[in-house]
Amino acid sequence: MNEFAAIEKLFRPLSLGDVSARGLQDDIAYIEKLRLAITTDTLVEGTHFLPSDPMASVARKLVRVNLSDIIAKGCEPIGVFLNISWPRNTTEPQRSEFATALGEELSGIPLLGGDTTAIDGPMVASLMMLGKPHAKHPIFRNGAKAGDLLLVSGTIGDALIGLQALKSGVNEGKYEGAIAHYQMPNLPPIAISKLIAKYANASIDVSDGLLGDASKIAVFSNVGMEIEIDKIPLSADATNWIKQSKSDNPILELSSFGDDYQCLFTINPDHLEKLLAKAKKHGISLEVIGKCTKKLGLALTQNGEKINLPVKLSHEHEF
Repeated sequence: MNEFAAIEKLFRPLSLGDVSARGLQDDIAYIEKLRLAITTDTLVEGTHFLPSDPMASVARKLVRVNLSDIIAKGCEPIGVFLNISWPRNTTEPQRSEFATALGEELSGIPLLGGDTTAIDGPMVASLMMLGKPHAKHPIFRNGAKAGDLLLVSGTIGDALIGLQALKSGVNEGKYEGAIAHYQMPNLPPIAISKLIAKYANASIDVSDGLLGDASKIAVFSNVGMEIEIDKIPLSADATNWIKQSKSDNPILELSSFGDDYQCLFTINPDHLEKLLAKAKKHGISLEVIGKCTKKLGLALTQNGEKINLPVKLSHEHEF
């Protein structure tokens, strides 16, 4: 059973149909009467970060994987709760390093509470982040309309490259940028949250894989999605990696891995010029990579030709 099946079978019934839970099918819960958005993510040593990763990078990654959910919904962060299980051999300097980096990364967002425990096993850290929408309500994944353009911020694929380089130890000097992103994800400037709140019809953060996350927007919005994979923005490291890859289609591999933590959203084409102008002022990189259609399903093109979907559109934890 994968994580999505587990949520659907085991945990969705426990939401009791509460509208705040949104069927456990979005990146956040939203308590409308409080105008409060809530998200949470967990990092597990050996799964989401390597035992050799510095405590500082673990703390910063923990904040960023939660912040990506909040800003992709057109919200601003207002507080966090921390739950952390320290391995018994964790030293005081390591805990201090984690706490210092956490505070620096939160940068004025208050820690409101949480829990700390000791564990006979790998480190586990969870953060719950609270947010307030810039607009009347957050921008969910189910608001896309046929004719909308699909945009993504930043670049895609570095997490996979960084992880492979760290595990192999062969290309660490060659892919330093990708390694840095895997350890501490590059997020778009937080100002993107206001642009999403003003212009986006549907939005999601790219955490499970661009193709899979785009498909979620399409499914929950009841539209189709066409993506031109040639237009997916890549870093210099990703471009070099593709040249040396033995994969049948390396761009598909990069765009279905996840851990990019960029914003993926749809807008009315009439708003594109204004959006891009404002994004440029804030140093936000955006690329139009596709569009929403009336014909349901996900379709991919490369060099103007339709191509087959990969077996998996995104990363899935298996239980």
